[in-house]
Amino acid sequence: MPVLVGAVRRGEVGKALLSYPAFFVLRLLNSAVMFKAIVLELLLGRSFSTYEKGH
Repeated sequence: MPVLVGAVRRGEVGKALLSYPAFFVLRLLNSAVMFKAIVLELLLGRSFSTYEKGH
């Protein structure tokens, strides 16, 4: 809801409403990556030896 309040002030309600589905897709993908990391680290004992920046 805070996004919609800010969008109303700027006149970008349409853009804000279109961004909601992308938010849930991104959240799902982030959860999958986190689950994979937990499985690899804790259950399989394969720790990450090097961490890479995302860019």
